[in-house]
Amino acid sequence: MGDKAATLVANNSLFVEDYAAAAASALNYNYMQMKEIENFIHRLEEERYSKLEELVKVPSKIREQAECLRREASQLYKEIKRIEYNIVWKKAETKVLIWFERENDIIDTEYVNELEKSQDEEIEMMWNDIEMKRLEGEVKSKESRELMKSGARKMNKV
Repeated sequence: MGDKAATLVANNSLFVEDYAAAAASALNYNYMQMKEIENFIHRLEEERYSKLEELVKVPSKIREQAECLRREASQLYKEIKRIEYNIVWKKAETKVLIWFERENDIIDTEYVNELEKSQDEEIEMMWNDIEMKRLEGEVKSKESRELMKSGARKMNKV
């Protein structure tokens, strides 16, 4: 009977070892599947967050570009005002020179005519410059508004 008990114990221990090995293998397989699922979930979360980050970055980039365009338009407006001031100054300067010529009875009509002609040419160039800057400012303002509208549309799509 001792041999039978020993054989039974040996068989049972082999069975238990096989069962334990199978259980450990199954646990290991389940653990590996669980880790793969966890990694997959992390990848999905990272993709989702990266898309959210991109959605946040796009409007801020658009806002920055729109602000830059607005600043440029504002700078152009300041340049226009400076040129207009220069026009007024140039006209006043010419009037003073002509007045001085007449006051001192040194009337050199050729000089006065050349002075007025050069002043007119300079002023015309200044007005052309103003017109170019005004158009450029309008374009930049329009681009700024369009950028802000496109940013709003992108946010509405989300």
